[in-house]
Formats: sequence, C-alpha cells, structure tokens
Amino acid sequence: MASRWLAVVVSVAACGGGNSASSDAGGDGGSGSNFVDGSTPLVDADPSCHTPGQLPAMKAQLVAQSFTQPIYVAQPAGSTDVYVVEKQGKIKIVRNGATLATPFLTVNDIQIPSSTSEGGLLSIAFHPSYATNGRFFAFETISGNQAVVREYARSANPDVATATPVQTLISYGEDGNANVGGTILFGADGYLYISAGDGSNAPEAQDLTSRRGKILRVDVNAPATAPPGNITTSGADPFIWDYGLRNPYRMAFDRQTHELFIGDAGDALQEEVDIEPAGSGKHNYGWSIVEGNVCHDGTTTCDKTGTTLPQYTRPHQTDYSVLIGGSMYRGAALPCLRGTYIFAIYGSQAHILSWSWTGTAITNEHDLTNTFNVDPDVISINEDATGELYLVTLGGNLYKIVPA
Repeated sequence: MASRWLAVVVSVAACGGGNSASSDAGGDGGSGSNFVDGSTPLVDADPSCHTPGQLPAMKAQLVAQSFTQPIYVAQPAGSTDVYVVEKQGKIKIVRNGATLATPFLTVNDIQIPSSTSEGGLLSIAFHPSYATNGRFFAFETISGNQAVVREYARSANPDVATATPVQTLISYGEDGNANVGGTILFGADGYLYISAGDGSNAPEAQDLTSRRGKILRVDVNAPATAPPGNITTSGADPFIWDYGLRNPYRMAFDRQTHELFIGDAGDALQEEVDIEPAGSGKHNYGWSIVEGNVCHDGTTTCDKTGTTLPQYTRPHQTDYSVLIGGSMYRGAALPCLRGTYIFAIYGSQAHILSWSWTGTAITNEHDLTNTFNVDPDVISINEDATGELYLVTLGGNLYKIVPA
C-alpha cells in the first residue's frame, strides 16, 4: 500500500463432523493439481458435505479482547495456548480464554515512525520442534531503519521468553513506514519464508540485489548459507526465493497441498493473490511492470515476458481497497469448509471474502462479511496448530471461526 496503514479482513467457514485435517504443518508451495497424498483436489475435502461448494453454518466467536493493536496469531505444534502479537512490540499468551498478565516477550527496540506506519512487531513463527528446543522467530522493524528477522528462546519459565535475541537471521534497510510486508512461516522443507514489501520504492521489487519486494527463504540452522533452491542469478541476493511483489503483507501455506498463497496489496489498479505450486520458487510476480495482470503504467504494451501472473485479482476500489491475504481452512471443526481460502479486504467498508481453489481455477466465491459480523478492522487471518482459523482485529479483539 502507499502511506495508508494496512488493515486486514479475514474469513472463516465450516460445517459438521468429519475427517480430521492433515497434521502436516506448513509447506513450500503446492503441486497445483494434486494433494500430497495423491488424491484430486475437491471443492470440499469431506465427501459427506451435501452440497459441494456451499459454505456451512459458522460464526466468529470472541476468544479474548483488550489487546493493544494485535496483528498476528500463532501457536506452537502440540500446544493449546494462543500467542497474540501486538504491533507495538509485545507477545501475549491466551490460555483457556484468559490472557496471561505477563507478556511472553517485549521487544524494546521496535521502530514505528508514525501512528499510520505499517512497521512494528509484525509476525512470529515457532520452530517445528519448539516443544523441545524452545526456538521461535520474529519479524520486526527496529531502530536504525532496519527490518529484521531475529531468533528468540523460551526461558526456564515456559510462559516467558528471554528478551535478548539469540541471533539475527536476516536484516535490510526499512524505515517501517509503508509496504513493509510482514509474514514469516516455516515451510514443509523446514526453511523459514519471509514476505518483504518494497518499502514504497517500486523499482526494488525487480532488483535482485535488494531484499525488498521479495519472498526470502532462510535455513534457521545455518542462516549465513542460502538454502538450495533459491535464486542463483549472478549478483542476486542468495536468500531470494521469489521477487516482483509490492506488499505481501500476509501469506500462508496450504498444509495439505503445500501451495503458497501470497496476498499482495495493489497500488491503484488491482489487488491480487498469487498461488505458488509447492517447492517451485524463482517466480517473478511482475511488480512494478504489472499490477495484478495489467500493465502498471496504464498501457497495454508493457513487456510481461518472464512474469508469473496472479490466479486471483480484483479491482482496487474505494470500497474494496487493500487486499491483505488470508489462510486456507484445513481444520476439523468445519470439514465442509476445508479447501476454502478465506481472506480480508480493508477499505472504507471492510470485507471478508472466500473462494475455493481447484488446483486450476477459482470457484465458489462468497462474501462472508455479514456472516462473521466482527469489528471492521480485521488485520490478520491465521491458523492454529490444528488448522482452525482466527481473526485478529486491530482494535483489540481475537475471534475464532467455529460452527454456528
């Protein structure tokens, strides 16, 4: 986005009992046409659903409230605690519906230039073996005009982390004002993926010496060495996985297909979601040559050679202005919702939308705004360790999508 503060809208849906979702957590893009188990993608993952493509009865249930600008939710594998990230630099634990009084972590060097700036503590990712090794990671904009991904450690008290970072995995110049990006996720390959915005400097998205406007990929066990599979173009930053992105604020893996869903906020023409096949990488998503699937300069003659165009676009409008992104539902509580991507649009009137991805086409689009009827400032849609979805509102509330 430009200088506007990014606000996200989310969605969730589901229906009755059925098979549990896959326990595989995260991924590195998707096969596009087949699930990991070799089956054919379905509009609804559970064959007992009466009308494939019709969303089940669901609602957004308030879990906790009174946070200060919460913008992300995460959960370690095997835990029932929910960790809420506050933009100003705190992580708080919600346990059985109650927020613990002592923050899990307070980051003291967060840099947020103004009240409308997009920087801050943006997201966290727990190591897949967090239960035994206590390692977790945070994406932050900090003093000195830097965006960083830093590692932290759980202390002897499991409800409190050690405040001093263990190490910095990635850093680059970023004042935290606009187009910061902001998601970190582990893929099924064990590597950490980082969505970095262009910092309102559009040409950097096509510049392979810059880390801005990219998806970065890091080995947390050897952060100084680029993982195999990253871009290897001569002179390119070795940690680049994809490039040509404007502001990929929220991205998420489909834990079943391992496709990567990247919500990229548009400038003035189109919003987009890019769906990346599992493990592919090295995509040029086109910004700032293209915006969505049209030429950014307003002509019809820009050279799109070598660009990967999005699977989903919508016009950038006053009402539907900024696409934030969302998550694919793969939980067990609403099996008839499985295989539905729920995402948010922020604007003068916020919207929560959904559609199904068949592996080749977008189908069954729905507007879920009235279904959930939550605060209009949804800023993130995140999944827990079992694939259930949470909605976070910038005004301070945490909701969970549950059967109605």
